[in-house]
Amino acid sequence: MNPLLLRFPIFWAQTVPDEFEMPLLALRRWFWGQTLSSAWAVPGSEGFWAWMLGLLVLLLVALVLQGPVRALGQLLDLPGHIRLLGAAVERLRASARLVMILLGASVISWTSALLLRYRRPSGLADLSLLTRTRSVPEAAVEQGILAGLTPLRDLFSLADLLVLLGIAIFVAFRFSGDRWRTNETDEHVEVKPGWVTVSWIAASVYGLYRLVAMVASGDDLPIVGGLYIEPLVVPVVMLISDGLLASWVLVELRRAERSSDVEPIEVAAIFALLPAAILGCLVVMPARYLATMGYLSLPYVPDGIARSVLAPVLGGWGLLTMQGAAVALVGLVGAAPWCRGGWRGALRGYGRLLRAEGGHLVATLFLGGLAAAFPVGLAYVLVLSLPPQPWVLPAADSYAHYVTLVVGLGLLAALVELGNRSVVVSKSTSSGEVSEALPMVS
Repeated sequence: MNPLLLRFPIFWAQTVPDEFEMPLLALRRWFWGQTLSSAWAVPGSEGFWAWMLGLLVLLLVALVLQGPVRALGQLLDLPGHIRLLGAAVERLRASARLVMILLGASVISWTSALLLRYRRPSGLADLSLLTRTRSVPEAAVEQGILAGLTPLRDLFSLADLLVLLGIAIFVAFRFSGDRWRTNETDEHVEVKPGWVTVSWIAASVYGLYRLVAMVASGDDLPIVGGLYIEPLVVPVVMLISDGLLASWVLVELRRAERSSDVEPIEVAAIFALLPAAILGCLVVMPARYLATMGYLSLPYVPDGIARSVLAPVLGGWGLLTMQGAAVALVGLVGAAPWCRGGWRGALRGYGRLLRAEGGHLVATLFLGGLAAAFPVGLAYVLVLSLPPQPWVLPAADSYAHYVTLVVGLGLLAALVELGNRSVVVSKSTSSGEVSEALPMVS
């Protein structure tokens, strides 16, 4: 049985107040598709303020590291933002292989998931619950804002796409077995064998867990096996699996600067970047891993901790607050592909990016969030306006994810471009050149 129902008897009631139903619905939507949604029974502005507060913290850091004049100058640099958009589009154009694979795998996975939910009775109840205290426009605005808070959600939770995960397991296993090199002409990259082995083992365990959950769980919540170790094992293998696929995305976007899709995938570079990509997944989607750990811990912790700590985090402000705090750190994924030294190198690179491009980073994240929020809101208006059916709410979530997948690719390409610029600026500054006169690298 659902651990939440076991720990909180009020959920057993046949007619449950909205204030207890909505947190459970929000948690299930988060686990099913990383759809951040409100846990409150009535519409609110908490998501907007979490987003703005995260951007404000990032802006304050940029003001300190760059100085007010330079940071604000970059923040309001409209021609610079247009040039950055052009550079990001060029990276995506040169990474057509990446875009096609991600879109194809997403269509297959999400369509299959919708077929499984086509006539699920709980789907109609979920839709009724959501619209009971929200009009369609109110729900659309709320979901649009929360999508703007998490525009990179699809690129750093790719392990849920079992098609991609299966391919990653095969590649990692083969590379681990015979040190398969796909491009010997590239510059030397150092790959630690331990990471390669750990990656395919972790991805295999997580893939098996997901398959079992799809069969055994009918409520979209993680399954608890009663082994006492799943609160630690499942989030860790999930994080490594996400990192493996995120590393591939980052390598493809970095490679787009100097090559084309006719070149083979740089397998060695993917595993060399894996530690930094794992850190990137953690800072972009902290609620994904902490929520899984907290939920799987419910059967094993004392009642006092479950009610006073885990319940508010899982069923209240916790997920939204964690994702709001992540806004200040998400730029790390743009610096990671250009750094060596794993986690430490990624952190040093992020500091370099903030010193060189902090104002541009704040504006890029804000504009990227807006680019996700408006079309996502429109998607919810169109789909939720359909006659009530069990598949309507899952379909609205899925179409919204198509939007954030495309917007997220553009935003991530822009972040990678900023990371590249920060490297060029750092090298030029150290050699005595004037950094402000540097041409844009594309």
